[in-house]
Amino acid sequence: MLAAAGIVAAAAFVIPATANSAPASTPASADRAHPPAEVVEAFQPNGDISRVKVEPRRAKGERVQVPASKVRSIVKNGPPSDRFDIVFVADGYTASQMDRFRTAVSAKWKDITAVEPFKSYAPLFNVWAVEAVSKQSGISGDPTANVHKDTAVRSYFWCEDTERLLCTDTEIANAYARQAPAHDATVVLANTKKYGGAGYPSVSTVAGGNEEASQILVHEMGHSIGGLADEYIYGEEGPYTGPEPLEPNVSKLSARKMTEGKRKWYRWIGEPDPNGGKVGTFVGAYYHTKGVNRPTGDSIMQTLGLEFNLPSRESMIAAFYGGVDIADTPAGSPRPNATLKRTSTARITVPKLPAKRLKITWSVDGRTVPALSGAKSASVSELGLDSRAHTLKVKVEDTTSKVRDPELRKMLKDSVAWKIAAS
Repeated sequence: MLAAAGIVAAAAFVIPATANSAPASTPASADRAHPPAEVVEAFQPNGDISRVKVEPRRAKGERVQVPASKVRSIVKNGPPSDRFDIVFVADGYTASQMDRFRTAVSAKWKDITAVEPFKSYAPLFNVWAVEAVSKQSGISGDPTANVHKDTAVRSYFWCEDTERLLCTDTEIANAYARQAPAHDATVVLANTKKYGGAGYPSVSTVAGGNEEASQILVHEMGHSIGGLADEYIYGEEGPYTGPEPLEPNVSKLSARKMTEGKRKWYRWIGEPDPNGGKVGTFVGAYYHTKGVNRPTGDSIMQTLGLEFNLPSRESMIAAFYGGVDIADTPAGSPRPNATLKRTSTARITVPKLPAKRLKITWSVDGRTVPALSGAKSASVSELGLDSRAHTLKVKVEDTTSKVRDPELRKMLKDSVAWKIAAS
């Protein structure tokens, strides 16, 4: 479970559950009885993105109550407290279709991790599947608007008369998601091959049987994980007249002023971008036609099917590390700040990232031990110490060139220290 800035989390209400466990008997009810209208993102097969105000369908005063469900571990790269946990909730899958649901979750995660920086940093994530059982198979509005299905999360196409907008009940979705050991992002996976999805502040929806719809999740995680702004222009919005946006990928500043003031993405200006062209400042973003700029001509925060631009990748990587300990101690080994005996061995674990990218440096009393460069353990007896007390420390750093901001680079560093008792 991560606490990085930019991560959207639901209210803290947990049903005890473990991976592959049987359903508990205690149902869960959401604290809020009737959600307000929300502005959600709608996506078209051609990659266009728009915004729609959605009124909740749930009757006023109706409380949310969901049964406990089986929770499956799909991808496990570490303890939930030390990884980014993505939870997929089934909708429109009957009890006999859960194999199909789990297969769809795996396929969606494969699609997500085909895109950078998810591709390079997949080991920082856990993926969970909550098997919310529906009474009927399929999704309302598929294939036509008059089709109704009784499903666990009440997802439906033709939301607000927009065919591809796949709306859902976010309170129900999050109530199910809270049954997972941890949840940093919630995805409702709908049992349909029809292209569609939606982006709510706390939940994303996507068609489980449509491969192209996976791009919706990549875009939405740009918001929920990286804290990125939309780079597209929407509706009749004119010039932007507000303050400098907080989001890292939009700015009122020109490239010249950005460079002079060393602001926003100035370190990337002039660099070749993954989508073609070079990083600069391009007029129009944040839904406005002018008055605010984006870093590149196009990116996945503007059009589906593209890559994150370089400034956005930088923010995403830093956010990935927001709550991940790059250096941790394995079970059974001396914990951080413990006092080591002269016969002790200090050990660390690191994410399964390329070894050449992780710099591991050990030191005693602040003096580097070159022989231990890159090592994941250090035996006190082999350090050649005198009888005095000492401090053993290991520093781990992700040396990727994809993060240039010194403040963000701090997120890519970690250390563990132990005391060594006098003999």
